[in-house]
Amino acid sequence: MSLTNDCGCSWPWLIQLGVEPEDTILRTLYALQRESAKEQRPWFVTLSFAQSLDGKIDARPSAGAAPLRLSSARAQRLTHALRAMHHTVAVGWNTLLADNPLLTVRCGVPESHTPPGWTQPRPVVLLPHGALRAEQLAQSRLWQERRDQLILVPREVEWGSEVNAASMFVEGGRRVISSLLSATMNDHALGRRCDAVIITIAPCWVGNTLNSVPAFERKPAMLPMPRLGKLRCWLLEDELILLGVPATESGNATT
Repeated sequence: MSLTNDCGCSWPWLIQLGVEPEDTILRTLYALQRESAKEQRPWFVTLSFAQSLDGKIDARPSAGAAPLRLSSARAQRLTHALRAMHHTVAVGWNTLLADNPLLTVRCGVPESHTPPGWTQPRPVVLLPHGALRAEQLAQSRLWQERRDQLILVPREVEWGSEVNAASMFVEGGRRVISSLLSATMNDHALGRRCDAVIITIAPCWVGNTLNSVPAFERKPAMLPMPRLGKLRCWLLEDELILLGVPATESGNATT
C-alpha cells in the first residue's frame, strides 16, 4: 500500500541524518512502518518520550515554569527526524499550555534530509474532558501560527477517525501517555493504540514526587504482563534509547 502526504510524497519515507546510531534507529522505525503499510493497517502510531533514571518526565511544580530539558541536543535532533517520518505530531492539552510548542520539524532536518514533496506534519492537540478553553488556545503559538493545519481531538475518542492521517507521532504529556498505553494494553479501539514506543532515558535523577511516567489502567485478568517486544537499544552518547513494540510477556505483539 502506498500512502502519501499532502504533496504526494509516498509513505513511509525514510529520514537519514548521516550519523550513527541515529540512522539505525530511524531505519528500525521505518521497517515497522513498512510492515504496517504492507499489511494495510489503517494507520501507524508512535509514542515517544524522555525520562530520567527515576522515571520522571518533568519537574515543573506548575504550568508556566521552565520545562525540564532531559534530552541532549543530539537526542532532540533525532526526535525531529522521527517527527519528520509521520504525517502528524500530537501532544496533550497540558503540554500545549506548559510548553507552548509549534510541533514543527526543525534542527536542520527539513533542509537536507527529507524526500521530495515532503511537508511539515500537521499538529494535533488531544483535548481533555470538558469544554474547549478557547481563550487559552487562542494564546498558543499553534493557534496563532498554524491554526489552518491544527487538528483538535478529544483524548478519549478513537483518534484514527478524527485525525484521518496515515501516521501520528505522540509526544505526551503524562495523561496522554497513560491513555495511549491503557488503550494499547487493554485492546481498546485500534484507532487509539500505539504501534511503536521510543523511550529516551537520561542519565540523571530528578527527585521529588512530581511528574513521573504515569501508571495506566491494567485489567485484572490481563496476563501475562505487558512489555516491549522486538526490543532494540542504543547508546546515544550517555543517553539510552529504547525502541520496541507493545507486546505480551510471551513476546506476541498487541497490534
